Amino acid sequence: MDNAQWLMAGVGLGLLVPLLLHWRQHAVSLRSSLLLIAAAGLLSLLGSALNGPEQQQAGTLIGHLGRLLLGFGLIRLAALSLFREVLPAFGIRPARILEDILVVLGYMIWSFSHLHRIGLDPTSLITTSAALTAIVAFAMQDTLGNVMGGLLIEMGESMHLGDWVRIGDYAGRIEQIRWRDTSLRTRDGELVVVPNSSIMRGTYVVLGNPDMAPVRVRRTLSFNVARSRPPAEIVALAEEVVSGVEIANVANDRAASCVLMETGPAHFRFALRYWLTDPGQDDPTDSLVRMNLYTALRRADVALVAPQQTVFASIDTPERTRALAEVDLAARCETLRQVSIFATLSEEELSTLAARLKPAPFANGEVITHQGATAHWLYVIERGEAAVFVATEEGERRRVATIAAGGFFGEMSLLTGAPRRATVIAASDVECFRLDKESFEGVLHARPALAAQLSQILLEREEGLRQTLAQSPNGKPVARETRESLMSRILTFFGVASGV
Repeated sequence: MDNAQWLMAGVGLGLLVPLLLHWRQHAVSLRSSLLLIAAAGLLSLLGSALNGPEQQQAGTLIGHLGRLLLGFGLIRLAALSLFREVLPAFGIRPARILEDILVVLGYMIWSFSHLHRIGLDPTSLITTSAALTAIVAFAMQDTLGNVMGGLLIEMGESMHLGDWVRIGDYAGRIEQIRWRDTSLRTRDGELVVVPNSSIMRGTYVVLGNPDMAPVRVRRTLSFNVARSRPPAEIVALAEEVVSGVEIANVANDRAASCVLMETGPAHFRFALRYWLTDPGQDDPTDSLVRMNLYTALRRADVALVAPQQTVFASIDTPERTRALAEVDLAARCETLRQVSIFATLSEEELSTLAARLKPAPFANGEVITHQGATAHWLYVIERGEAAVFVATEEGERRRVATIAAGGFFGEMSLLTGAPRRATVIAASDVECFRLDKESFEGVLHARPALAAQLSQILLEREEGLRQTLAQSPNGKPVARETRESLMSRILTFFGVASGV
């Protein structure tokens, strides 16, 4: 190796230093660059060894080839050091296609200058051979198309690194835009490599980059219900599901919409449309919206159906049906016995109320009751748990209690018509029973004296609520009531004569 080659090797070692700091990240690129430099060294040694009179010309040619490869290796190391370590250290991260193009230009300049230095003029070879020019142009048309496509993608500002895009049958996030192709990472973790020329010839959809700016992608979920309720009621219910529940990755600044898509002989088909904020979470978010929609439809006694008519044959006998109904009624009576305000009811009264209970499921995160709302029914939790929140004077919402399975709430609204004094939110998937005022009205009219017992139980429950709120910082105080005032409110609310 001559002095020039030793100098170039020293430059290569200097370029190698910053890359060794994170050598695992650059292992593949470093390996190819070092192989070029190693091959250049071997060729230089071989050229030096061929110094005989008959071998001198071959040795010189091999030596020049070694210098050419050494230059290629150094250009590659310089690009790696500049684009992978130096510029990122200053917060500059240029597109990978810029690195690739500069490396190719460096190869060409080094090749032309080296050939010129040894007495060859590469431009004359091209200009004097029209056939060679045509062959080269034809062979490189795909390559040039990919390079131009990559440059147009970068310069057109239509796609950027990190964008979620849909190209043909593939959807994913852009990981790299190189001189030949663009790489997408799909939701399934697959790496899809698309030639740049194919992108420019076709149509692609840019969904956006949620890390850089808000993204809104509309999703559509279809569902079928039986034709037992007016379509407008189902539309309002489905839209309320999305707007009334905080679901991760669902935009709250754009309203959801539900539209009637088809009217079948025994069903309606609806499409619920909401706005997704993270394209990478499309299926999990669809699942959460479907679960909330399902529980809301169950609470409203709306049956999901298949679009086709299905006939089921049953071998249940009337005796078996009655037996199952009795078991279900007994289970509901046992549930009501756990509610303190019903502890003094007779078996007949419990059975009357149990038959009027309505299942009311809620998905995790759904609001069961709103503070300040007027709703004349009581909830009994059969499975799951719910969190109780109260609004402070500053407008904040503070969690003050948790209601587990077997617990109940809403007794004051059921018996006196008072507005809800707390917001209750499902802390898990919750199965509830709901009892409304009309169901309890017949029991109280039949036994007005029950109001005195209920008022005493309500008074004890109110005292417990006062203590809970007193322990909560900035909680709104609950006004103290007497047994007589509560009993009067119960009788007045149900329209029962007060001569008890």
